[in-house]
Amino acid sequence: MSQFTVYPLFVNNAKPPPPVENQPPPPPPVEIQPLVLQDQPPLVPAQPPPVQASASGQGSNRPAPPGFSNSKIMVNLKHYNGDTDAVQWWASFLAYITLQRMAEWEAILVLPFYLCGIAEQWFEMIDSTTKASLANIKLSFLNRFKTTQTRRHWSYLSPPTRK
Repeated sequence: MSQFTVYPLFVNNAKPPPPVENQPPPPPPVEIQPLVLQDQPPLVPAQPPPVQASASGQGSNRPAPPGFSNSKIMVNLKHYNGDTDAVQWWASFLAYITLQRMAEWEAILVLPFYLCGIAEQWFEMIDSTTKASLANIKLSFLNRFKTTQTRRHWSYLSPPTRK
């Protein structure tokens, strides 16, 4: 067996590192203090109650089926201004909140963003008891706007009046 001598390779005239004997001594070991646990209750984030929304207005905030994610579905919901069919728009709104997997409280919060004109004014005027549940909002909404739509429908069907 032969012995080899290893020579360091220095690039661009770099200086070799200082010899080991010129190194300062290592720092003394640090004593690790045990972790003192405090007597505090665990932090629990505040969450709204698990009320859920579905096409019936009662809700189902179910986890996604296996193989599917809980992502939101991109759907455009038209704004309601009181000029179109209230029943049809409410059905579209329920389908929208169901696709978005919104809880009832989320649906109530998002509803005014899809109302404009007279419908937006109506929502601002209803009392907080009505706004407390989607079922109450639905009844109030349909009572207010279904009759308007029915009156318009009948006015188109009735014969013209003579002066």
